[in-house]
Amino acid sequence: MERTSPPCIPRLRPRALIGAATAIAMLSALAWHTRGPAAWERPVISLLRQAQLPLARPLVLLWQPLPFALATLGLAWVALETRRIRLAIGGTLGCALATAVTEHVLKPLVDRHHLYAGSAVFPSGHVTAAAAWTMFAWIVVDPPAHLRVVFVLLPVIVSWATIAAGDHYPADTVAGLLVGGLIVYGVVHAADRLITTVAGLQAHRARYVPSLEVRHGHRRGAARYGEPATRS
Repeated sequence: MERTSPPCIPRLRPRALIGAATAIAMLSALAWHTRGPAAWERPVISLLRQAQLPLARPLVLLWQPLPFALATLGLAWVALETRRIRLAIGGTLGCALATAVTEHVLKPLVDRHHLYAGSAVFPSGHVTAAAAWTMFAWIVVDPPAHLRVVFVLLPVIVSWATIAAGDHYPADTVAGLLVGGLIVYGVVHAADRLITTVAGLQAHRARYVPSLEVRHGHRRGAARYGEPATRS
C-alpha cells in the first residue's frame, strides 16, 4: 500500500538542536581565519591517513555538485511516487540550502584555508552534501533499526575520505556533518508544519465562507423584490 501522507519526521529534542548549533558556532570560532590544522587535529589527521581507506578519492567525488543534485532529485522522485509532496519539496530545498549556506555564507565568513593555498575549507562542502542527502534519505526511507547504522556511517566515511585525501581537516568535516543534517531536518520540519498550517487555514475558510455568501445572497435577493430580509 502506498503512503498518502508524509511519514513521521524524526523528532529531535531541543537540547540536541541547540547542542548542534552551539557546536557549529564553537568550531567556527576555533577555525576563524586560520591556516593549517589545529593542535588537536594533527593526531586525528595522522591516524586517518595511516589507516588506508579504499577508494577515498572516488568517495569524495561522488559528492560533487552534479552527482549530489542527481541523487537529491532521485530521493525527491521517490517521495513524489509515494505521494509525499511536502517531503519532496522540503528535502530538496533543504539539501540546496545546506550547500548554499556552506559555500556562500560559512566558508567566506570563517575563511579557513590550507597551509599553502587553495579555497576556503570550513565547513567541508562534500561532507555537508553527504550529511544533507543522508538526512533526506533517512526521512524518505524511514529505515528499520538494524539498518540505521548504515545511514549514520555514510557521511562519517565521506568525512574520513576527505581527510585521508588531504582536502579537509577534522573540524571542517565535523561542521559539515552538523550543518548538512541540521539544515535539512529544519527545512523538512518547517515545510511540513507550514503546509499543514496553510491547508488547515484553507479548510477553515472553505467551511465558513460559503455560509456567509448564502446569507448575503439571501439578503440581496430579498431586497431586489422588496421583501424584508429575514435575520439569520
